Amino acid sequence: MSGVLIITPARNRLEYTTRCVSLVRNRTKYEPYTHVVLDNASNDGTWEWLQWIIKMENGWFENVRALRSDLNRGDLGGVDYAYKLSVSETNPAYLAKLDNDMEVPDGWLTALVEVLQCAGADIVSLRRTGVQNHVGASDLRNVSLSDGRTVEVGTVDRVDACYIMRREYFEGTFGGQARNEDHGRCRKITSLEVHQMEGWDEVAGSYIQHEKYRPASETIRLQPSGRMR
Repeated sequence: MSGVLIITPARNRLEYTTRCVSLVRNRTKYEPYTHVVLDNASNDGTWEWLQWIIKMENGWFENVRALRSDLNRGDLGGVDYAYKLSVSETNPAYLAKLDNDMEVPDGWLTALVEVLQCAGADIVSLRRTGVQNHVGASDLRNVSLSDGRTVEVGTVDRVDACYIMRREYFEGTFGGQARNEDHGRCRKITSLEVHQMEGWDEVAGSYIQHEKYRPASETIRLQPSGRMR
């Protein structure tokens, strides 16, 4: 199989990063892959935790590599920075971007790679839950995977949070300067969900993250919009 380089920029929120990295380790069936976590100048122990897990004698996190930036390079800037420092060692065929507050499902990477290979796409993402607004997908069709699963795939105009592309596309078109409007042919696997940790609470009508990181008096309350695939 062709290798995948997964890049996760992390700026604090260590409790999210630990769960994200652990779920990638437990729910990734595809090999080979390398999960690079870029510490974007965190000050909450993120770097110390990463150093600890990669030195574990039992090799539990043997696919994880840790990088640190002394300044916060942001989201896509962090991806570009981590890619340039990792590409020669990992020599990947594909690049996957995964936010550090995402919970991936079983077999997530296998599905992304195989849909990218057969769906005529530049970028393929998973359907994200735990958010208020969803990016609608059109031209839905079924795609059969090598592990026996069938997933529903649709066309979208942008991707977020968890997606994959070929190395050549990243180097030639996407890179660290891309924004949502710069994306090429985007596909979304609408039947496979990646969940945003402590995201949108439809019952309470708020983002739980806002309750956690802001004083109660400043909690943002929003009205949920219509649900879309």
